[in-house]
Amino acid sequence: MRSLLRLLTLCVFGPACGSRSVPGNAATCDARRDSARADIGAVIDAHLACEKDGDCQSIAFSSNCFDSCTRAINAAGVSAVEAAVAKANAGACANYQSDGCSVSIPPCVPPTLPQCVAGKCS
Repeated sequence: MRSLLRLLTLCVFGPACGSRSVPGNAATCDARRDSARADIGAVIDAHLACEKDGDCQSIAFSSNCFDSCTRAINAAGVSAVEAAVAKANAGACANYQSDGCSVSIPPCVPPTLPQCVAGKCS
């Protein structure tokens, strides 16, 4: 009986029985998602400056661990945002869904043509 109890304890609390550490709890998923969103959002925010409407374009604001509505950005910053997305996908978002985390897709209105308003793409 003690052997069975010990084996059960190892299976539940230890690496025995072929278990693996899966960060699928909500707090871990939220932290990973929020980190990726903040990192990519900061790059988008750094590339909003414009002089005319033609400087701006719509860009997806998403990665492998979150999805948000499109944003307007200065076209010159697109490659920086793409690099930030690639970094997030390889880092915080790596194996996100296979780790038990889910991506929520928000309801978004169709994007309008981006405009330069008061020196910022919107």
